[in-house]
Amino acid sequence: MHMFQVSGNHINYNDIIKALELYYMNSPSKDIVVKKIDGEDNSIISSLQYEKTKLETELHLSEINHSQCLVCLEKATKEFKDLQYQHDLLCKKYQDLRNKSVELLWSHLARSEPSLSSIPSINKELSLENDFCIGKYKLGKVLGQGHYAIVKEALYNEADRTCTCAIKMIKKDRVLNFSSLKNVSREIEILSKLKSANIVSFKDVIHTEKYLYIMMEKGCGDLFTFFDLYPEGVPEDCARSIISNLLKAVRYIHSQSICHRDLKPEV
Repeated sequence: MHMFQVSGNHINYNDIIKALELYYMNSPSKDIVVKKIDGEDNSIISSLQYEKTKLETELHLSEINHSQCLVCLEKATKEFKDLQYQHDLLCKKYQDLRNKSVELLWSHLARSEPSLSSIPSINKELSLENDFCIGKYKLGKVLGQGHYAIVKEALYNEADRTCTCAIKMIKKDRVLNFSSLKNVSREIEILSKLKSANIVSFKDVIHTEKYLYIMMEKGCGDLFTFFDLYPEGVPEDCARSIISNLLKAVRYIHSQSICHRDLKPEV
């Protein structure tokens, strides 16, 4: 229906729509709605501005902290490099002193001190010395190891046959005092002196720039490993033979005015 009658007059439909629009445009409730919406918008804008300011402040503080961290890191890096440099200098000085001590003990003192006479001069004509060979001796498996030395199995040719021995490899830079060096000399002296079927025999000694090698007869293993073969106990016949040979060896060294002081089942 497009036509309305009001107070006896005919009014156009579009006129009614315009009238309603004018009415609501001038309505107090409309002003309230608009003001309410405007207030909410202002509140949102204020909150956004606050959050923006807060984030900008936090970003600025983070940048300051980042800069301070970089400065501290650069300072720490410089201090670390300085300490590393000082450490390297001290290590070099220590190694130089260590090398001089080794040279003084093993070269000069060993030649002039009578109690060290069993230590030979450095063999400068040795043809081979590496991880596999020492002169005519070809190194094999490790037999034992201690603080000053390591003992390895070795093969060598003698009278057209291959023989086996044990080589005690004493690292010279581990022996840095006169007392220890004297013990090494005494060991060579004693081994070369003892001749018994129950004691490994001495074969040779070689002195090089870094090592002192003592070549000895290779035994048949150590009792510590042998005992593992008999968890219930070693048979009486075996035990009797072991103790008998041990006592014979002890009696012999005592007859030579020597005391072992380190008898033990392991090598």
